[in-house]
Amino acid sequence: METRANYVLVGIFALVALLAGFGFVYWIDQYSKIGDPAFLRFRVPGSAAGLDRGSLVLFNGVRIGSVDRVYLDLKDPSIAIADATVDRSIAPITRSTRADIAAAGLTGGAVVELRGGSADEPSLFEEAAQNDEIAVITANPSAVTNILQTAQDIFTRVESALVTIEGFIADARAPLTETIKNVETFSAALSRNADGVDAFLASVRDLSENVSKVSDRLDSTLASAEELINSVDRDKVGTIVANVESFTKRLETASADIDGIMKNIDATSVSIRTLSEDAGKSLAKIDTVIDDVKGGVETAVASIDRVASSANAGIDKAASSIDRLATDASAGIDNAVAAIGKVGDGANETLGRVDKILDGVDPERVKTALANIEGATEDARRAAADVAALADRFGKRGDDIDQIITEAREMAERLNQASTRVDGVLAKVDGLLGSEDTESVVVEARETVKAFRQVAETLNARIGTITDGLARFSGQGLRDAEALIRDTRRSINRIEQAITALERNPQRILSGGEGTVRQYDGRVRR
Repeated sequence: METRANYVLVGIFALVALLAGFGFVYWIDQYSKIGDPAFLRFRVPGSAAGLDRGSLVLFNGVRIGSVDRVYLDLKDPSIAIADATVDRSIAPITRSTRADIAAAGLTGGAVVELRGGSADEPSLFEEAAQNDEIAVITANPSAVTNILQTAQDIFTRVESALVTIEGFIADARAPLTETIKNVETFSAALSRNADGVDAFLASVRDLSENVSKVSDRLDSTLASAEELINSVDRDKVGTIVANVESFTKRLETASADIDGIMKNIDATSVSIRTLSEDAGKSLAKIDTVIDDVKGGVETAVASIDRVASSANAGIDKAASSIDRLATDASAGIDNAVAAIGKVGDGANETLGRVDKILDGVDPERVKTALANIEGATEDARRAAADVAALADRFGKRGDDIDQIITEAREMAERLNQASTRVDGVLAKVDGLLGSEDTESVVVEARETVKAFRQVAETLNARIGTITDGLARFSGQGLRDAEALIRDTRRSINRIEQAITALERNPQRILSGGEGTVRQYDGRVRR
């Protein structure tokens, strides 16, 4: 049986297929043509990996042109230049339009993506034509390339940091070992001196107790002093202080005149001696006068004796109590000595005239004069009594003053003892902490901690860049990679299915359909 083929039909089919192929190629060529072509230049600072001639130029995902060529800027090799032809009629490209280099897939190809721009802004091509220039847009490098480059830089820096850390550890091993040994020695020394530390703490505790007791005593002492001060009349204290100040001034003035007073006393004693000699001569003449005034003289003598006794008692008490009364006494002595000196000076002259005066003396007048002298002695007696009362008052307050001074002295002694013990404790602490081993341990520990701090600061300064790169890669980049892998897997499955079907029936390429061999009923030849 023979098959009979219709050669005319086969020829017609071949011609139709050939024409269809030419038509498809023509349609593809017309589709790829640009309606309103315009020249556009992209400047890429950095890597332009994957961008080549024929790479697509997209505006919001819509193809508007293709790249004609890619080359380097000879003036600045760090910048790549891509010249492209785009359809200016379908894309509003202005100065605000952004350009990015995006990866087209795992094949390594890249496209230029344009986005943004406003229709209200002037066209970039019109501005370039007015200035007789080429339209230029600066494109950002691919994010994937940046991530990979950043990751490479991070890995390089991490490797360098690890090498540095390993070197640091190797260099610091010996000092750290010595430091640990020194710490062990220091801890052993502390354990051996545990008793001393306990004694030191006990001393500190005793010191605190003593200070507490002293503070209590101070509180009570201050309270007593405050009560004493409050009990004293401020006006009286002011008067006493004023009197004391006046007394000291008078004492200072009188001390400078003591020598003169003594000289005057000597001169007065000589004058009195001379006066007594002359008075002996005149006694005979005044016997008659004495008989008349004997009673008055006896009374005056008795008054003078009482005044002298009172004055002597007051002077003794004042001298034993305070020295400040010496000023008033010295002032009185000065006056008395001056008066006696004057009397002595004039006594010689007076004795010469006594004989004449006695002849004309009235006995009644003498009695009046003696009465006046007796009144003066009474006034002197009252003054001496006042001085004695003042001395007694100071004597009664002597116990309180002595007690205050004694308590102040005891408190000062206790504070001195406490300060001595504190000095001893501080000396022990200085001896414990001031050794050379302790200083070396502290210095090495400080240097070690400083080195670790520097390493930590370096890692903290660089960890931000690392985490940002990983975050970008683990976000949108990872999702794009997963979608690409799924698409690739589906494409591979379809290719495998097509290859399997072709292996099973290769005739499908020629006959189409299911690929079964057509059968024709042949004519039986005779």
